[in-house]
Amino acid sequence: MATTLFELDFVSPLTREHIEELKSVTGMIIGDVRNPRKDTPGKGWFAGNAYLTLERERQEGEWFITAYTHDLAQTDLQAVTTIRHRLHGLLDRIATRWEERVTAPELSRRDTEVPTARL
Repeated sequence: MATTLFELDFVSPLTREHIEELKSVTGMIIGDVRNPRKDTPGKGWFAGNAYLTLERERQEGEWFITAYTHDLAQTDLQAVTTIRHRLHGLLDRIATRWEERVTAPELSRRDTEVPTARL
């Protein structure tokens, strides 16, 4: 059974420049986003064994990115957190609206952990 690591919902025209930035941040292979028959124009692997997809919503210009894994114990959660934060920064620039709909508890804890100082 797959564990969803995070899901980001966003609205963007996804211009060619946006797609290149998205590829750069995620390493995804992204096909023809203009073809309405392609529900999932982007996909890729990262963080050891996590899978990432770019999928189209029902309305024009509405998208979501989902990261998930089938083996959480073998997933590099630090790498997942890094990609997630990079996507937040990218969506701030390319999306007119975005929100994180799902975040795995393991990642939420990483966001709130404060490193302790060494004495």
